[in-house]
Amino acid sequence: MKSGHPWKLTKVVDGKPPKYPFSEIPRPPTGYQWKDISYVIGGYHWKARFMNKDGYIITDWMTTTQVMSDTKYLNQYNFANPDVGKEAGWTTYNSGVKQLPYNCGSCHTTGYTPQGRQGQLPGIVGTWAEPGIQCEACHGPGSQHTANRAASR
Repeated sequence: MKSGHPWKLTKVVDGKPPKYPFSEIPRPPTGYQWKDISYVIGGYHWKARFMNKDGYIITDWMTTTQVMSDTKYLNQYNFANPDVGKEAGWTTYNSGVKQLPYNCGSCHTTGYTPQGRQGQLPGIVGTWAEPGIQCEACHGPGSQHTANRAASR
C-alpha cells in the first residue's frame, strides 16, 4: 500500500477527484475540471498526469470553445520531494503534442492486454482487468492464496 502501486492508474468516478491514502492532487490541469478527466496516471507521492474523456493524455489546455496547443502548458503535477529539494508544483509533459495516446497499461495496470481499447476510449491502447498494480500482479491470483496460503507468500 505504501509503495503507491495500486494508484499507478486511477479512474475518476462521477467527476470527483480520486482518493489517495497519503497525498492529494490539488486540482486537474488548468482549463479542466474533474468531470473532464477519465483517469489519473500516478498521483501518489511522485507525479500525476491526466487523461481526458477520450483516454488521451492531456497535453493541451481547454477553453470553453476550443483546445489550445501550447508547448509550455503545465499539465503534470509533481509532488514535493524533500530528498532532492523539490517543491510541489506543475510542470510540462509533452505539452503541445496532439492526441498523445495512453499506451502505458503494461506497467500501470493489472491483467493488461495490448488488444482493444479500455472502455472503448479511442486514446487508450489495450485493456486491463484492474487499473493500477494490484496485489495479484505480483502475488498471483487470490484463489491461489486461499487454496494454499504458505505457497503464495
